Amino acid sequence: MTRVRPAALVAAALLVGAACGGTDASSGASGARAGPGSRATDTDAPLIATADDRGSFSVPCPYSHTAGDDPIVHPGHAGLSHRHDFFGATTTDAGSTAGSLLAGGTTCRSVADRSAYWSPQLRAGETPVAPTEVVAYYRTPVGVDARAVEPLPNGLEMVAGDPYTEAEQDPAVVHWSCGKSGVPSPVPVRCPAPGASLGLWLTFAPCWDGTNLGSADHYSHLAPVGAGGCPDSHPVVLPEVQVEVRYPTLPPGDLSLASGPLTGGHGDVLVAWAGDHMPSETAICLRTNTRCDVS
Repeated sequence: MTRVRPAALVAAALLVGAACGGTDASSGASGARAGPGSRATDTDAPLIATADDRGSFSVPCPYSHTAGDDPIVHPGHAGLSHRHDFFGATTTDAGSTAGSLLAGGTTCRSVADRSAYWSPQLRAGETPVAPTEVVAYYRTPVGVDARAVEPLPNGLEMVAGDPYTEAEQDPAVVHWSCGKSGVPSPVPVRCPAPGASLGLWLTFAPCWDGTNLGSADHYSHLAPVGAGGCPDSHPVVLPEVQVEVRYPTLPPGDLSLASGPLTGGHGDVLVAWAGDHMPSETAICLRTNTRCDVS
C-alpha cells in the first residue's frame, strides 16, 4: 500500500529544497512518491537508515551509445579503452568533464541528470548485446544518520568493480541476476523465466574524503560505510548510488565481456546534475529517510 508523506513533512522538505536554490524536486521524479520510512522530527536525534527503512529516489536512463572510451580511466585518449555502453549523458566521450556533460543532452527521465553512466559491452558470441537502460538508485546509506547525507558533487568520479579480476567479486558491490529478486551470480547468465531480464548490479562506495573528486587508482577517494558509519578518513556521507544495467533477451552464443574475464563486471559514473535538483532531492528524500519513486 502506498503511503503519502504527511503534508507538514512535505512542506518542511520543500523549504529545505528552496534554501538550496528553489528547484521543484518533483520535476525529475518517475511516478508517485511513496510514503516515509523512518520519519524525520524536529529533534536532533539521529535518524539511522536500515536496509528495510531508508530514503531513496531513482532515475531511469535509456541506452545512449557504445564507444571504446573511458573519461575516468583514460581521459583524453579516444579509443584506448575496451568498449563501453553509455547511458544518460549523450555527449560522453574520452574527453568528457562535468562541464561538458552539463552542456549536453541526456537520455535520463530526469532532464536534470546529465551524469554519464557506463559499463563494459556484453556480447553473445560475436554479437554485441545492446542494453535497454540503466536505473540509477540514490539511497541513504545503511547505518548512517540520514540527516548527515550531503549531495553528490558534480565532477565526482565513481568506479565499482574490477574489470580484470578472475576471482568472484563481493556481490554487495557487483553481481548479475535475473530480475530484482534473482539469485546473485558473479557472471552473466541466461534468464530462463519469461520476462525476467538480465541485470548487472553495481553499488558505489558512499563515503567521501571531502576533497578529491578522483584519485590515481580511481577508488581511494571513496570508501564503504563501516560498522560505525563513514571512516574518519572519509567523513562526508554521500548518497549510496546503485546502478542496474538492464539487458533484453540474449541472442545465442557464449557470453563475454569486452573488458576480459566474465567475473570482471564493473561500471562508472561521472556525476553531473543541473541546477539544484540533486541538493533538493537529497533534502526531500534522503535526509528525511523517505522513499521516493523507487521502481
